[in-house]
Amino acid sequence: QYDDLLQFFHSVGYPLDFVPNGDILRMNYLFLGDYVDRGSNSLEVIALLFALKARYPNRIFLIRGNHEEREVNRVYGFWDECVTRFGRRDGDRIFEECNEVFRQLPLGCIVANAVLC
Repeated sequence: QYDDLLQFFHSVGYPLDFVPNGDILRMNYLFLGDYVDRGSNSLEVIALLFALKARYPNRIFLIRGNHEEREVNRVYGFWDECVTRFGRRDGDRIFEECNEVFRQLPLGCIVANAVLC
């Protein structure tokens, strides 16, 4: 999924303000969830999306998908990825902290006066 995200940015433009083809100053980005449990690079996906959200809070929007539920992502691989890459103690902590952020994400949004998700 991480490679897909990078390919998407390569195709439509990067959400940055410091590269020649960056479009963040004229376009909003809405990501619809299921950021984890989609391959071995879930941590890179959410790290990139969290960093973009922190840098461009009024241009990057993240919605919570069903894989941003602790019970789901524990079973479907996110916990395993965290523990495999960082060890049991740190992996557990990273897993719990990510899920705390996920709990804060909205379940839907309004786009063009219509409810999405």
